[in-house]
Amino acid sequence: MKTNKSILTVVTMNTVFTLNLSADVAKEGTEKPAVAAKPIPEKILHKITVEKLEVEIKETPRYSLIGSSITQQSENKEWLEIEAKLNIETKSKLNFLPSINATFYVVTEGKNGFEKSTKTITFKNVNIENREAWVCAYVDPDTLRVITQEKRPKVADITGIAVT
Repeated sequence: MKTNKSILTVVTMNTVFTLNLSADVAKEGTEKPAVAAKPIPEKILHKITVEKLEVEIKETPRYSLIGSSITQQSENKEWLEIEAKLNIETKSKLNFLPSINATFYVVTEGKNGFEKSTKTITFKNVNIENREAWVCAYVDPDTLRVITQEKRPKVADITGIAVT
């Protein structure tokens, strides 16, 4: 029981001492300016920039393979293909990145103003041997028809496209 009381006394004394010291400094106005902490430099291992952005409308292939049979598509639909060439500056000695997250933005102008569609795709085991990489996304025909409000959409129906 004595040990517990002495520990409690020490803790109480330290707390009181700290509180009194803070009050004295505040009263006297002799507070020393705080030493500015040195900023920790950011360790940027990879710097990735979009070098080229290509946008095309691709048609659904005429034939599809299901199991061992080939079937002809009844309707040809348009897909939006977005490809981005990435320039990669890196301090890493590896020729692969474990993953790259690319966010694709498609902006269209509709009746209610501008509408933005967004999708983030994670690309795994990206080869950066040449210090460049390509990422690609497709917008399926039904979604493309909804966002452009056109039955046969064209690239001109898209207001803007971006990749980050």
